Amino acid sequence: MEVSAKSLIDQRPISRLQYATIVICFLMNMLDGMDVMVISYAAPAIAKGWSVSPEALGIVFSAGLLGMTFGALFLAPYADLIGRKSMILLSAAIMGISIYLTSFSTGIIPLIVFRFISGLGIGSMLASTAALASEYTPIKPAISG
Repeated sequence: MEVSAKSLIDQRPISRLQYATIVICFLMNMLDGMDVMVISYAAPAIAKGWSVSPEALGIVFSAGLLGMTFGALFLAPYADLIGRKSMILLSAAIMGISIYLTSFSTGIIPLIVFRFISGLGIGSMLASTAALASEYTPIKPAISG
């Protein structure tokens, strides 16, 4: 009789490895919120320093969301080929590098490009960490009564 890894996970108590994996996935998902908060906090200073209209900054925010959409739809499925952990590391690298490069932007166009690229990393990260966390989490039967 062949036993799958998922059935073993479902039958045993949660291990330290499972807890650590879930916590790491949670922390990686927090990067999405941090990324949005940082650009929101910096937006007024950017608008003032570059004499940019609120509409232009709206495009900057939209570029990040568009990147997230494309990352989740088109990059995250590659996690099935290269592995979820590898995709999470690749996504973290894309996010980290593009967010770092964002700090060197001197105009609205590079800012839009870097926000889109960081969105790609965030979108693929969100999808991959959700899948990895669900794989490492046991399914507990509902308590009846």
